[in-house]
Amino acid sequence: MLHRTLLATALATTLATPAHANLAFGFDTDAQGWTVQAGGALVHANSGGTPGGFLAFTDLDGQDMLAVLSPGGAAWTSYLGGTLSFDAKILSNHMGNWHGFGEISLSGGLGSVSADVIPVGLPLANGQWQHFTVPITVAVFGNNLPLVLASVGTLSIKTEYAISTVGEPSSFEVLGLDNVAITAVPEPAAWALLLAGGLLLPLMRRQG
Repeated sequence: MLHRTLLATALATTLATPAHANLAFGFDTDAQGWTVQAGGALVHANSGGTPGGFLAFTDLDGQDMLAVLSPGGAAWTSYLGGTLSFDAKILSNHMGNWHGFGEISLSGGLGSVSADVIPVGLPLANGQWQHFTVPITVAVFGNNLPLVLASVGTLSIKTEYAISTVGEPSSFEVLGLDNVAITAVPEPAAWALLLAGGLLLPLMRRQG
């Protein structure tokens, strides 16, 4: 009985141990603190996302429009080794031919880093939502990433995806953005507890 109690206690501790809080922006009711910067206009749509609401970014001039979140010096060191993901959809009749689309930039008091890992031509001009994932690693963002994550002032995603038409001030393309998520990697201690819980379950069944 004591053995079973100890096993149950260990398993309960495993399940109750909180993981790092992930950040999720589904835009179902509002922009959730996101803004537009450098040549764009931002509108929140109540429906049409994946699912629910989403953000629509319209190009207004020759600058690269950016979706911007300003966490104000937040400590994001727990997200080192995690992922940043988002959904995007072309909402206007333009081909995805601008290589800068999807460039991720992080900046703060200790510097800045950026990564452009999405191939030219994406998102495809098919009017469908597409999912993109970027690893938050030194291999992708560079050696300064841990310092920047210690105090993040802004996170930006480049929402420009089309090259401006010759002779016109801009292509005025429109891009939908949804389900921005920043996911952390569990700490080693949490992994150990999860592993222990997985090993304890069969043993508890045998002891029952």
